[in-house]
Amino acid sequence: MALMPIWLLWTVALGTASSTTICLPDEYLTSTGCQPLTTCQKNEFELLPATLSSDRVCQAHSPPCQAHEVEVSAPSAVADRTCMSLLGLPRPSEPLGDSKTNQRLARRDEAGDLLLTATPTLTATLTATATATPTPTPTNVLCPPGQYNRGGLCVLCTRCNSSQYLEEPCALFRDANCKPLTVCNSSQYTLVPATNTSDRRCANLVDQCLDVQPGVSWLGLAVEPRDGSGRLDSLLSSLSPGLGDELVIGSSAAQYNGSTWTGLAGLPSVFPNLLLLTSSAALPSNWCFAGIPLDNKPFAVQAGCNRLGYSLARPTALVNAFGGLQATEGDELIPPLNLGNPAIFFQGAWLSADLTTLQPGTGYILKLAQEPTTLIQWQRPSNITRRRRSQSTDPADVSTWLAPTALSNRPRMQLHLQLAGSTSFTTLSAWHGDTLLAVAQAQTGPEGDWFAFSLACHDGTRISLLAAQPDGSVDRVVEPLRCVPDTQMGHVFRPVQLHVAAHSVHHMVRRNELNTTTRQVPTTRYVMTIIAQAVANNDTTNIVNQAGSYLECFIDNRAAGRVELLNTTLGPRFIISCGTNDVNASNVTFSVFDTSSRQNHVIQQTAAFADCGSIGSMTIPLSLGYRFFQCNFTTEYEAPEGCTELRVCSPLQYELIAPTNFTDRVCDFLEVCDL
Repeated sequence: MALMPIWLLWTVALGTASSTTICLPDEYLTSTGCQPLTTCQKNEFELLPATLSSDRVCQAHSPPCQAHEVEVSAPSAVADRTCMSLLGLPRPSEPLGDSKTNQRLARRDEAGDLLLTATPTLTATLTATATATPTPTPTNVLCPPGQYNRGGLCVLCTRCNSSQYLEEPCALFRDANCKPLTVCNSSQYTLVPATNTSDRRCANLVDQCLDVQPGVSWLGLAVEPRDGSGRLDSLLSSLSPGLGDELVIGSSAAQYNGSTWTGLAGLPSVFPNLLLLTSSAALPSNWCFAGIPLDNKPFAVQAGCNRLGYSLARPTALVNAFGGLQATEGDELIPPLNLGNPAIFFQGAWLSADLTTLQPGTGYILKLAQEPTTLIQWQRPSNITRRRRSQSTDPADVSTWLAPTALSNRPRMQLHLQLAGSTSFTTLSAWHGDTLLAVAQAQTGPEGDWFAFSLACHDGTRISLLAAQPDGSVDRVVEPLRCVPDTQMGHVFRPVQLHVAAHSVHHMVRRNELNTTTRQVPTTRYVMTIIAQAVANNDTTNIVNQAGSYLECFIDNRAAGRVELLNTTLGPRFIISCGTNDVNASNVTFSVFDTSSRQNHVIQQTAAFADCGSIGSMTIPLSLGYRFFQCNFTTEYEAPEGCTELRVCSPLQYELIAPTNFTDRVCDFLEVCDL
């Protein structure tokens, strides 16, 4: 198992079971999980250092030296103060040896008790009389600050240079002890800076891998460059951009011109900002780099849209993701479209159909109704214990570790697939059990539509595939697959041919399978939120209010979002994100799948698109009306005016585009060849 550089892996035996827990550098491991290390206060020093499984022990500094004492060494973060008693010392003109009381050196033990240790040998040395020899004779006076007594002479204490730290301070009869500072190598960073009295502590740089999707990716960095600048420049060497690719932070952008990035100097720091990466690549890829874990410090937000990058290394629950945020009614948290739909703050809690957890490496939009009065901070998640693979009932079970933005490299399998005999499927999703691994959109190639995946998986993982059509029907792919990491199946010019079991799933799918199509819309750059309810115009009592009903939105006839019905205290609501990459997009249209009729229905209304805008609220939702038709989709499709008979291609024509529940068949004339 590869070890995360910044985390400590420790296995703790709990009865007959065992688990692997990941602790951060400022945590230690107990039988109940990771606990934060104690931080010694300004009036304390570290008596015992921390270990992997024990906390550090702090002890209060001893009280200031008393009137009959002098301070030999000052207190520090790792040492107590040392005092020397003046009791029994002679006056400056009186020889030290004439004193009736031996000189005593005072120090304090670990409990803070004063200890007096007789030093008769030292007394005898200091009572020697002066001679006329060239060697200086001992004096009977205390040395001033900055000097120590060496053989009876006051000598300047050694001063540590800039590449050293003071391990032991200069004392009455001892010079300062300087030690060389540890130098972090190129694969390390400074975890704890050096001080005048403590060494520098180094830690290995942390690897972060981000999944870059074709089109737009919303990214949140968890590390920054080794120089601590917070800038992207030194992290881009591992990215494989294409001509015209773009990086956007806030209102600043940088473009790749085919050889270099232009405009990087204008990009602000990566923390706490969302990084938009537009990629021209046809396949997903990994962007991996090493850096310093970002300091989880408070940051400012404002009323309106705040584009933020989630910068912690672990997922955290939405309900306690923000520290210091006083959310108000109607505030929104918007994820990228491939991760679901917005969460709305309503009646004191975050409400969403599918957004429950913030994921590492991901960017979000926090939309606030009011100007905050305090800074906010990402709230560190509670301890996460991960199962060992040997504990899983399925040795290939990836549900315990798989995350699209895990902070490590995972072996990947490249797939180029084609569904034989059909061009009507728009989406193909890969699953392991109930875990969604990836979603691919249909792409047009020389041999027809095809789908590309880059799957992170273990050797032998069983993969099942679901194919979705524009009308929402879902069919299973007959052939199951097994993961073989670091391999490729098929290519653009010859994808692997698979077959679907016709109408094997259709609309009667489980909730998690329905979410396959919920996430079929790729991440887009521009997004808006709509809170709506749907009502049948010709049967006003037939409000869509059954579990499994879902709403779809379309921009320029392209699928722009999909969400399942959410029942609230105010009635059924659809909380949906609609996204596009066209900033000039104007109209949003809708369709609704009603489980009461088991049919999709066209919505008559349209809405105006506005980036980061909102339509409707929990109390006054957008009311979407539809006509209640019962079409025979074998021979008809549902048009705004009602059920309409499907076109039949003539013998001189062929079917160019297959019909859907809402669109007619498109026929085109066959080409006539010259004899």
